[in-house]
Amino acid sequence: MKNILLITFILISNFASGQQYYRPEYSTDSTYGYSPLNPLTFASDNPIINVSNTYDFFTNLRTPNNKKLILLSNRTSIRDPRYTEEQHKKRAEENSKKGKWSGGMLDCYTLVTKNGKVYVKLYVDIYTKGTPKVPHGLKWKD
Repeated sequence: MKNILLITFILISNFASGQQYYRPEYSTDSTYGYSPLNPLTFASDNPIINVSNTYDFFTNLRTPNNKKLILLSNRTSIRDPRYTEEQHKKRAEENSKKGKWSGGMLDCYTLVTKNGKVYVKLYVDIYTKGTPKVPHGLKWKD
């Protein structure tokens, strides 16, 4: 009985905290995540949740030989090259009216190996809802 209560408590705690345990698909597209024209996306349409999801996702990425990747620093933002100059201007006007940002930018993260060698830069679109996939050439934590 105690085991059932403990398992129930753990499941409820994880659900309440928003943690999701899943094994994402592997991307077969060699540009997915590596190019600002084809950034990673996450399942939420809430940018704040997607920033958190990004960090959680990165903690589970590994090199092909199963070495852990470490986030070098916080994200940097770049203009989304998928938007035209006119679209960027329109977004800026909308954002100033709403008082919050709603797209047109991408986050760029640098991941390194344990010895500090830059391993990969990944681009993330936190404003667009999508299905997260493991970028080609990386592994998901076993």
